[in-house]
Amino acid sequence: MICFVLPNMVSAQQLPDSLNTKIDAILSRWKSTQPGCAVSIVLGDNAVYSKGAGLANVENNIPITPETVFTLASVSKEFTGYAITLLAKEGKVSLDDDIHKYLPWLADFKHKITIGNLLHHTSGLRDHLYLLNFTGFPMDGILTQELALNIIKKEKTLDFIPSEKFYYCNANYVLLAEIIEKVTGKPYAAFADSAIFKPLGMHHTRIQQTPYEVIKNHAEPYSDDKGHITTFPLIYYEHGDGGVLSSAGDLAKWARNFYDPKPGNLVDIAGYTAPGKLNNGQPTDYGSGIFSNIHRGQRRLMHKGGIAGYKNFVAVYPDLKTGIVILTNADDGPKTTATMEDLAALLVPQGKLVDPAAQQPLVPITIQDSLSVKKLAGDYVAHSGEKIHLNWKKGALCLDSTILKPAKGNVWYAENNQTIYYHFGNIENPLQAEIPGPNPPVSYHKIIAAPKTTSALKSYCGTYTTAEVDYSFTISIKNGKLQLTNHRHGSTDISLYGRDDLYPGFYFIDHLVTVRNKRGQITGLELARGFTSNLIFHKANK
Repeated sequence: MICFVLPNMVSAQQLPDSLNTKIDAILSRWKSTQPGCAVSIVLGDNAVYSKGAGLANVENNIPITPETVFTLASVSKEFTGYAITLLAKEGKVSLDDDIHKYLPWLADFKHKITIGNLLHHTSGLRDHLYLLNFTGFPMDGILTQELALNIIKKEKTLDFIPSEKFYYCNANYVLLAEIIEKVTGKPYAAFADSAIFKPLGMHHTRIQQTPYEVIKNHAEPYSDDKGHITTFPLIYYEHGDGGVLSSAGDLAKWARNFYDPKPGNLVDIAGYTAPGKLNNGQPTDYGSGIFSNIHRGQRRLMHKGGIAGYKNFVAVYPDLKTGIVILTNADDGPKTTATMEDLAALLVPQGKLVDPAAQQPLVPITIQDSLSVKKLAGDYVAHSGEKIHLNWKKGALCLDSTILKPAKGNVWYAENNQTIYYHFGNIENPLQAEIPGPNPPVSYHKIIAAPKTTSALKSYCGTYTTAEVDYSFTISIKNGKLQLTNHRHGSTDISLYGRDDLYPGFYFIDHLVTVRNKRGQITGLELARGFTSNLIFHKANK
């Protein structure tokens, strides 16, 4: 697609007809009889394009317009982060403050968690939306702020030491909303309205408090499966991490705030968009509620948001004074992203900036000692439960069926994916995978044969409980296999991988790691999946 460079468009009131036609063609992928999208494009001081495509309400054939109100989902975090930025400007909070100063009811995690950790998603807290799976929460239930906080209050341990990793966690922003209320003495919705929405003239923007509010001109959420349209009810009503309702027209005003701020100033914006930093010195790509990255060789500030049928994307190129807003209600994230990419290709000229985190080119080498390489074959497991199977095939080390090739610096890489670096070490740390991003490499241990005899399997049997999520389960032997049973979720078989990695069949409990005492006896099972770890289910004494 050809990019139209618009050097004089910053102060113009409208786009050339030829460019309008091309943008209309991009939006034509959203059909007029189906759920669709609203788009606003900002160049300099002006919203130069604002249109809707498709239906806000399919049942009543109500079309989407630039004033149609959408549920923003995680795009809401932009406003939560900026609210904290404005409070910091006034000296009412500091990003270095311990969050217990404002939230004394939180557990003592034995590590200081700062407001900055919450903003930058480096706190180590667990996501309440994941923990919700353990509560028996019904699919048609309503998650309120109170229920979200009750889940967070039960947390007694962290997934990781603060600033050790970046992990996008909604609980961080639920707590930031509580801090805002504590500091201002106002409901978060009232403060955001007075400090951000009204100064920017965002008259269609508000924070939804309950599912029972009357919201004028609201786009309903749908799922559109190849033309088969169904409703997709919204069940999440906590705020801070979400909860903002807005229109494409209002968000065009917000986009301008990144380079021409009305509340705050450019110094505030610089601090707001500055990325967090980990203990290893690596910067993340997340500021205080906004991602900051390089796209098309230009600096881009962006956030996506998806919940129920809403899939939204807001991107600002501050150096170009250009913003693109896409709000949708058809539950089609790929189409939303494709629309953004096509619009950016039209509006954002290719720049020369390079991602500072980009990896250096690999220098392939030849390994002479094939015997030592053969010994690397085997099954490996990360603490998160991710498995890797290496085998020696036709004179090459393979990751499943993909050939791994060696490079300088003790690096191996897959032929079809040169972004992940594999490093082989010693017995204590046999394999590490270096994945693009700020987080430390992922360590894997090599698996030995799993116990198979009934007497050996009996050591895993028992009842396991934890107060952190008010959940328990029993492990027993059935038909020669381990089985996990919970009174809410029924039973599922367990696959044993080696002697310490258990893989139950529940989608939210799919990897457990044994916790053993000095005598090697199992005293508990640690839930370890993705970034979740240190959540111990203690084995009851007989």
